[in-house]
Amino acid sequence: MNYTLSKIAEVTKGRLIGEDRTINSVSTDSRSINNPQNSLFVALKGSKRDGHDYIDTAAKKGVVAFLVSDLPENWSKLGSFIIVHDTLDALQNWAAYHRNQYRGELVAITGSNGKTVVKEWFAQLWDRERCGKLLRSPRSYNSQIGVALSLLMIEGDEKLVVIEAGISKNGEMERLEKMIQPTVGVLTNIADAHSENFNSDSDKLNEKLKLFYRCSPDRVIRGDKENFSSIEEHNKWLVEQIFQVLEFKPLTECDVLPLSLRLEVQQGVYNSTIINDSYSNDLASLRAALDFARRNSRSKTLTLILTDIEQNAMQPRELYQEVARLVGEYGVKSLVGIGNELKLHSDYFNGIASSFYSTTEAFLDSLEPSHFAASTLLIKGARSFRTERISNRLEERTHTTTLEVNLSRMVERLKYYQEITGDQCQIMAMVKASSYGMGSVTIARTLIDAGAKYLAVAYADEGITLRKGGITASIVVLNSDPGSFSAMIASGLEPEIYSISALRNYISEVKKTGIENAPIHIKLDTGMHRLGFMDNQVEELCQMLNSTNAIKVATIFTHLAAADDSAEDEFTRSQISLFNKLSSTITQSIGYQPLLSIANSAATERFKEAHKDIVRIGIGLYEGISTLSTKITQIKNIAKGETIGYNRRTKAEQDMTIAILPIGYADGMDRGLSCRVGKVAIGGVLCDIVGNVCMDTTIVDITKIKDRTKEGERAIIFGEGAMSEKQIAELLSTISYEILTSISPRIKRLYTM
Repeated sequence: MNYTLSKIAEVTKGRLIGEDRTINSVSTDSRSINNPQNSLFVALKGSKRDGHDYIDTAAKKGVVAFLVSDLPENWSKLGSFIIVHDTLDALQNWAAYHRNQYRGELVAITGSNGKTVVKEWFAQLWDRERCGKLLRSPRSYNSQIGVALSLLMIEGDEKLVVIEAGISKNGEMERLEKMIQPTVGVLTNIADAHSENFNSDSDKLNEKLKLFYRCSPDRVIRGDKENFSSIEEHNKWLVEQIFQVLEFKPLTECDVLPLSLRLEVQQGVYNSTIINDSYSNDLASLRAALDFARRNSRSKTLTLILTDIEQNAMQPRELYQEVARLVGEYGVKSLVGIGNELKLHSDYFNGIASSFYSTTEAFLDSLEPSHFAASTLLIKGARSFRTERISNRLEERTHTTTLEVNLSRMVERLKYYQEITGDQCQIMAMVKASSYGMGSVTIARTLIDAGAKYLAVAYADEGITLRKGGITASIVVLNSDPGSFSAMIASGLEPEIYSISALRNYISEVKKTGIENAPIHIKLDTGMHRLGFMDNQVEELCQMLNSTNAIKVATIFTHLAAADDSAEDEFTRSQISLFNKLSSTITQSIGYQPLLSIANSAATERFKEAHKDIVRIGIGLYEGISTLSTKITQIKNIAKGETIGYNRRTKAEQDMTIAILPIGYADGMDRGLSCRVGKVAIGGVLCDIVGNVCMDTTIVDITKIKDRTKEGERAIIFGEGAMSEKQIAELLSTISYEILTSISPRIKRLYTM
């Protein structure tokens, strides 16, 4: 992509001020700017952040070209500016213009889920040598911004471009369609995902189909009209249909990668962090992976383990010069190069500590895991190098069972609440109980990066763990006790104060340090009758707050007892009314206005009057974003009349085939799911749990799928293609919170984008 600023101004109907320059890249995030001298920074206005506030940051990184709607006062010192009415509209109009210069085929994929999988499986089977160059949108770049950025990556010599398109409400698809203008359309399915802003599945379907109105009907592939026994079969059918419509043949001798091989974050040995991207390897995905690694690194030492980049149109010399530039720009401290091409061009990497190997096997033979202690390792490999073997050697946990957490989906949930609450309301993200079982530091960093203002934990130890992990945002400790006050002050944690004695003790601890205006968060009990000041204690509370300058009230909040229960709406409104009264009394007494907070996840959706200044979102961020899965360790045949498991609770009514799974109640598999209460998905089919769930194993009846099931096959406990955590909770007469927080620490957490 090469554009002059004057051409961009013409396309976007903007006005150029300053020198006309040529740019070849675009950025909307000041934290991930590539090639700053030749990059255009687009200042987008979001619900919580305004890109105009980061113009100076981008300029300090070397950017000299900006697309803005508001011209900064010091613009003449910063560079050239294109001024437009709306920067998002301008970016999308530019993307649409750029797409129109491309004359090849463009496949657009939409649907409730499966978009990224279908896109990436298709890319794996695309034969570039025979079919030509392929460009696909990076990761899940399927939003209003992501689609525009993806289209601007088109170089013009591609044989095929594949773009994801995702929406969360009516009106969004028309904007995407104007940019994408596909020649082939794919609808994966219609499911519950992102249903909040649609009246019905039919409403959502009609919105998604707007993407294809320019496509010939015989070039629209409708996965929602097909039934398959498993998600994998469904997605493979979609891939096959795309090849048929395009009249190309896939690399049939090449099996697609397992779904789990996506960008993953996991704990490594010797306190290292592994970011595993053994999925694809091209410049676009390398840039995206480096950006992710830099944002999520717990260490100042970033090591890149990189293989040769295969199937690239650039000449090797030009390609690896660009790789070396990216490596330097993203602050990589050391490089391990694997492959003959990287070895041949090793001179380009003289500026950093580096070592080179011809094969993955050669590197594994020399691997000493302790060399990577306390560092962050990004493993970025072309498929043929099988770099997943490297991460297997470096993982801290090798338990077959994994909890896969989709960070992109979690960010989408956060943005959903941001849209509900609007620009004037902030979000406090609950990350207590190790982020509801999802893990702490990676989740916390992702939420802050996505716009959460505060984090909240239950106990000081959880907050201290986040601080040690490099989290610098404001952290509120909800169950703070006097014994932890000193440690909290030392770590910069902010206590929830819920009683006169707690306030007295905290003031005493703060005075020992000489600190003034230490932030505290006042909890009022308006009917939950858990922690909090009762209404008859507010007068004494105000007297104490006015008696010292050691502390300052940052927020006043309460907890609603039944915001999710419509039968209790009258009680909920009485709580809101009492909170308004008590908080007003406090603010009038202390003479300043703290932030006010009432709403949890349910109240944020159901009671607009409870939004106030901050909403506290917990389970709303975490439901439906993870998949708990394991692998079959043994299959055996059981004769009619034999019994299965402890206490012989299940008797075979006929000849049975069973599968043994390495997950039990010590891992969070509730014993209440025993004896055909719970079900596990294998190959897309729900299979009964039989016998009692054991401490470390669970037994499943696979009789109906025995002919197509093998040892080592994936079994999904909840999530993708299986029961949801909410459905499991209903079976057990509990809530999804318990299902998620019960997952054992010994289960490996994988974070995917």
